[in-house]
Parts: sequence; C-alpha cells; structure tokens
Amino acid sequence: MAKQGEKKGNAIVETIKTIVYALLIAGVFRTLFFQPFWIPSGSMKPTLLIGDFLFVNKMAYGYSYASCPSIRIPAIGIDLPAETLCGFLKGDNDRILGNDPERGDVAVFRHPVTGADFIKRIVGLPGDRIQMKAGVLHINGEAVELTPDGTFTEVAALQGPQRLRPRCENGPVGQGGA
Repeated sequence: MAKQGEKKGNAIVETIKTIVYALLIAGVFRTLFFQPFWIPSGSMKPTLLIGDFLFVNKMAYGYSYASCPSIRIPAIGIDLPAETLCGFLKGDNDRILGNDPERGDVAVFRHPVTGADFIKRIVGLPGDRIQMKAGVLHINGEAVELTPDGTFTEVAALQGPQRLRPRCENGPVGQGGA
C-alpha cells in the first residue's frame, strides 16, 4: 500500500509532466500551424487597430527558413532569435507546400536586422514596380484608385495591452506635452 508522502510526490511529478507536455504541444502547434500576434501600432488603421489580436495561418505560404520562430520571454531572460534556432537553413529560400500571396493579404514578417515582427498589407507581387507619387500608390506605373471609405474617428484613449495613446501626425499634443 502506498504511503501519503509517495502519493503527493507522484502527483507533483505527474503535474510537472503534464505541464511540460502541454508546453511542447503548444510550441509545436505555434511553430507549424498558427501563431497569435497583437497589433502594436496604428499603421494599419482603420482596418486593424492598436491592441487588435490576430492569428496567422503559417501554412498559407508554405514553410522556409523565415517560418522558424524567435523565442522571446523577457520576464525570464530568454531571447533566442530565429537564426539561432534555424540558422542551418539560412540562404535556402525554397518553400515547402508554398503558395503565392495575393494583393491585399495581411502578412507578418520579421525585420532582417532587428528581428522585430511587422504586420503589413501586401500591395505588390513579385515583378511589380511599386512607387509613391504625391501620396498616391502606383503599381507598374498606374495610380491605384482611391475610394472614400467613410470617416474614421479615433478616441485619444489608452489602447492595447501596452496601454499606448494613438500617435497621429496631426493630432493634439498629449498630456504633459509642450
């Protein structure tokens, strides 16, 4: 018959095992299939706002070196860039199960120097010439027609998990500003 101390010890070991297995499964799922992101800036307004969350389908364009995740957990001092984890694949930009993006898709990509994640809308496809002239987007020499989409009104309040105020070029000076 098992003693009370043995039962407690086994329960602790089983709990630790369960947590480790759950973290491994979540890590594999996040690496291969879907990854959550939150919007840190207002660069995608009005369709995506500061603090909005989205899940990225990592299977949409296939897998390559760029699909490898960076692992950053500042609270405990972990900062493993993708190059450390998947550096052996660097330079090989062949995609497995790859599909081409479409104009208008929202894409997440990693800055090549800082490793920061960027969330942007695709306006150009491979072979396109992209240019801004007087604030108007031109694709392959043709101006993209601008269509009014209503008035976007934003409240100057704290937004998102970091509780940031919106940053607008023509907005009023914030509290404490000169």
